[in-house]
Amino acid sequence: MKFLYKNLVQFIVIILITITYFIIIEFLSRSFLGIATKNKNFLYYGFNKDILFEIVDLTELKFTFENINESNVLESEKKNIVSNLNPKKKLWAFGASLTHGVACGKDSSSWPQELQNINNDIEVINFGFPSIYSNDSIKLLKFNLKSKEFDKPNHILWAHKMDEKLFFHRGLRYQKNTTKNVSINDSNIKFIFLRIKKTFETNSISYQVLNHVIKKLQKRFNWYDEEVKNARTNDDLDIAIANYKYNTIEAIQVAESFNVDKFIIISLVAQEELEKLESDYFISRFNQIGEELSGNPKVEFINILTKMNQEQKNNYQKFYCANKHYTLFGNIEIAKILNQQILK
Repeated sequence: MKFLYKNLVQFIVIILITITYFIIIEFLSRSFLGIATKNKNFLYYGFNKDILFEIVDLTELKFTFENINESNVLESEKKNIVSNLNPKKKLWAFGASLTHGVACGKDSSSWPQELQNINNDIEVINFGFPSIYSNDSIKLLKFNLKSKEFDKPNHILWAHKMDEKLFFHRGLRYQKNTTKNVSINDSNIKFIFLRIKKTFETNSISYQVLNHVIKKLQKRFNWYDEEVKNARTNDDLDIAIANYKYNTIEAIQVAESFNVDKFIIISLVAQEELEKLESDYFISRFNQIGEELSGNPKVEFINILTKMNQEQKNNYQKFYCANKHYTLFGNIEIAKILNQQILK
């Protein structure tokens, strides 16, 4: 009995020490980030359940806070677009490596850069970056719309597509209520862990920072679970599409709140689309979502494949280099198509 009592006491002491360390780390994390960014919301997060927090870029200390019971946009912020005296149209481009460009040698450029090169009436800011998907770009969009670093855009070019399959490695933003992964998260144990994970995410700054660092390391060194890596049923693909859809709807709503004239969803053409004769389930579902969302009068959907002329299709191999990214020729041709469609 005495032995059992002694072990119980030791266990309680370990738990208390662990909790104490966690509280200290949490306090230091909130204090440091709050002072560094001069943002008092770090102190309120978790206590005020109306405050949402997302890490945009930890290395540059870029974070987004939102209060779901308050308007996300001040009237003065909305007027920034209207009061812009620069006559050139501002376009912001979001996407992954096909949008970021410069992946086929130093002269390969990017389609946002080539779009600006062939049209002197526009300025394009390229927020594309390799190995990101809509989970990342929605954070970038919200952060930069609220910042004063760039002129607010007239058009937003939303060019995510094949990169949406990154959800298999890095997770969904809408796990709790809007999506349900049957084939991957099919056990009660995993569900319990997801609920615990969600609790930490919605209450702890230090946990979010640690989780962000781990994801960066996973991405850098390709540390992913093989079971999840290889899950590619149509049900799984539907989850990826649903995640993309909800991110895009949120992006459209944010853009509208900032008086952005047009939100343009772009289906960039992948090399696989031009080489495969059979239909691709993921691409078909992706294009369906684009068509569906374009029912909004402020949203346009551009499917590059359907806008290519026969000569471009015949020369499609010139569009890509060995790593399936756009060459300079490919970026110029994509820019020509977009220039005709966007500014017609």
